[in-house]
Amino acid sequence: MPNISALKLGANALMAHRAAIETTGHNIANIATPGYSRQRVEFNAMSPLRMTFGYLGRGADVAAVVRIADGFLEAQVRDAASSSAEASVVAEVYRNLEAAFNELSDYDISTAVADFFDALQDLAANVENEAARSAALQQGLTLRDLISDLHSDLAALRARFDEQIVGLADQVNALASQVAALNTEIVRAEAGLPQGSAADLRDRRGQLMRELSELVETRSIEQPGGAVNVTVSGAPLVFLGESFDLVTELESSRGQAVHTVRLSEGGVPVASGSGKLGGLIGARDEILTSYMDDLDEMVATFVWHFNRVHAGGVGERGLSGVRSQYAVANPADALSQADIAFDGPAGIFEIRNGSFTIYVRDEVSGTVSARNVSVDLDGIGTDTALLNSVTGNDLVSLINAAAPELTASVDSRGYLDIRSGSPNTTFHFGGDTSGVLATLGVNSFFTGFSAADMDVNSAIVADEALIATGHSLAAGDNTNVMELAALRTAEIFAGGTRPLEDFHQGVVSRLATEAAKSFTRASTRDSLLLRLENEREQISGVSLDEELTKLIQFQRTYQGAARFVGVVNDLLGTLLEI
Repeated sequence: MPNISALKLGANALMAHRAAIETTGHNIANIATPGYSRQRVEFNAMSPLRMTFGYLGRGADVAAVVRIADGFLEAQVRDAASSSAEASVVAEVYRNLEAAFNELSDYDISTAVADFFDALQDLAANVENEAARSAALQQGLTLRDLISDLHSDLAALRARFDEQIVGLADQVNALASQVAALNTEIVRAEAGLPQGSAADLRDRRGQLMRELSELVETRSIEQPGGAVNVTVSGAPLVFLGESFDLVTELESSRGQAVHTVRLSEGGVPVASGSGKLGGLIGARDEILTSYMDDLDEMVATFVWHFNRVHAGGVGERGLSGVRSQYAVANPADALSQADIAFDGPAGIFEIRNGSFTIYVRDEVSGTVSARNVSVDLDGIGTDTALLNSVTGNDLVSLINAAAPELTASVDSRGYLDIRSGSPNTTFHFGGDTSGVLATLGVNSFFTGFSAADMDVNSAIVADEALIATGHSLAAGDNTNVMELAALRTAEIFAGGTRPLEDFHQGVVSRLATEAAKSFTRASTRDSLLLRLENEREQISGVSLDEELTKLIQFQRTYQGAARFVGVVNDLLGTLLEI
């Protein structure tokens, strides 16, 4: 029945080219679908029919509908997307940092430091001028406000990034769950078919994996059955048809509650790296923390050295009483090891072997008596006390013994309190080589030891006459405020090699350099991603012109097959009429 075979040949041709037309339409319909890879129908010549005169062709059928994609290139796109997302996050972090530091404006720390030392210089030139004294206090308060504002801004940035980290972890979990579900669908759909047959499902999974890579650095391996296993930090995130969540746990860091991110399988922590999540973790725990550390170092070093000088001076009148700013946790502990309510940086806020002088003044007679108090932490010194170590209680005893006109004590909360025993007796300090006064915060100008708690002594805010301008009560004595003003150029930072303004400018310069690098890096990563995406589009993207050309080709072929079927049908009709 040759005519029957011919009809079947025509029918096969119609079905094959109808499939080609439908696939072309499918491509055109998905031209704007994110992650879509164009599909192509591959034809296969059917096995010929053996005849007495030879082989007679039986036409063509559809061998496969092929997804046009390059797996290696798609992996490169995902890696580039992950790096680009991280670089964009870091660049945005530096934009926020530059805005927070607000340098090169009239309201920045550099300007405040300069204005503060200028005010001290003016006070040194006009030590008895109340307006100059008030200006010095106000500039000190302005410096405090700027440092406090900057610390608050950096802490707020950390809190904001931490909140975003929690949200991104939830997004990762949702995407991982969808990838796992698609794994199951793809394995089921491709059972008994060539791997890669479930083209649309693979495109959907590929797009989800692209979105996943933008959030967190991943590694993926396709399995023989068609599923893809995904790992984060070496631990499984997706394994065949199962996903494992990222979990967040609160912990304390720099006085803030922040979230650590771990994989539920094995508890492996997600560290800084590619992707938005890795970028935010790095920004929160590394970039922001480093600038907060620099700010704290600047404050601690400056406050320590400034208070050491200020504690050894006297204002317009002597003190009738003074209370330390910091408490000793246990007055019976050695001061060299005492927990004085904070853990200051190494080499700062330390009590060492030395001594200080208390100047006791009789306000009636005007006589001044110098009383030396030795602080010997190891018993090796030549002081008369020869204590094995000086505790808070020992310090009280030493002060009371050296200056019986005064009464020293440690209150129930651990604060050192020194009071004159008579309304006609005042006192001030000088020559502290032990650092005990500045460490405990006695007669200090500033309080606090970090950017979080730096402040101006409330006693001085209440009475600016307590600003220690001289070493004596002699009229016009400006020797102490001159020493304070000299701290502007004193090399007290970086192991005694850099002054305050130079140290701060170094931090600002580092910020400017790192910010510029981050902007360049983000632009470079974006360009790389764009190039790879263009390469993918050249391979997997849908070209409307190409598809329309194919549509016309397949339409003509379909019409030719239909015409062929019509001719065969006419021949069969003729044959039946005979």
